[in-house]
Amino acid sequence: MYVKPEDVAVKSIALVGCQESFFLMRYKGNYSWPVTSPASKTEVSCRKNLLQSAQRSCEISIELEQAFWKKPNVAKCKLLEKLPNNILDLQDIKLTEENAQDVVQHILYLLPDATLHAEELEIIASKISDIVAFADLSVTLAESVLSILDYILLQEIEDENFGKITNSILKMTEEMGYKVTYTERNMSVITTSLALLVLCPDPSLFRGLAFGIASYNRSVDLKDDNLTLERLNTYVVSASIENASIQNLNEPVTVTLHHIDQNRMDWVVGIHRDVKWNIQI
Repeated sequence: MYVKPEDVAVKSIALVGCQESFFLMRYKGNYSWPVTSPASKTEVSCRKNLLQSAQRSCEISIELEQAFWKKPNVAKCKLLEKLPNNILDLQDIKLTEENAQDVVQHILYLLPDATLHAEELEIIASKISDIVAFADLSVTLAESVLSILDYILLQEIEDENFGKITNSILKMTEEMGYKVTYTERNMSVITTSLALLVLCPDPSLFRGLAFGIASYNRSVDLKDDNLTLERLNTYVVSASIENASIQNLNEPVTVTLHHIDQNRMDWVVGIHRDVKWNIQI
């Protein structure tokens, strides 16, 4: 892009710093933030663990030509009260951006001793659904949530309602992809049973996307010809575009997925507007 010098106007902005602010937090205490210069960050001690700090940035709005406070980052601060020692008692804990990371880490801690019967699964699914409803999710929070979902999917659960929960897990995984905040062009989270890739391509450079999945035993020599017998079986592979409407394409787009070995599932073809999905089994 070329702009003529005479079309450029330079204007100075007289900025006033972010004023003293009090921030009330139900689960991690109340915090007082001192006057802070624009484009800088300030720290105050956590209420529960004084050796750690909460942080808050004073950012600049170019459109409004003024400084403003961003939300506090209290990730290193502990909750004022301990969480329950079993999943059932988490039902009455309200999920907020303030305590979400602490709650999911606590669920991960409780999972090995949980029976994962229907009521426990419903509570876990409800809490994760609340988290996915947030406007933004950090990569750390997304990784923790996927670790919970991965643990559940790997269990041999015979409950008749588990199929419904599995479907909600897949839906929540997709929703997380829309909410995760990241600074690079792409971000990925990989677990044993789930993999999430979020891509924000450069329109001027993007020419397409391909992905592959490999599975191998770390104790096996990669040069071993026996690895050709290894197979990865999956029932679900999906991709979605946020808030996109696909229509009026010059040529139809066909996406074909096929299993190396026949799958017992009896899916044949799916249609979505101008995009045709062939699923060969």
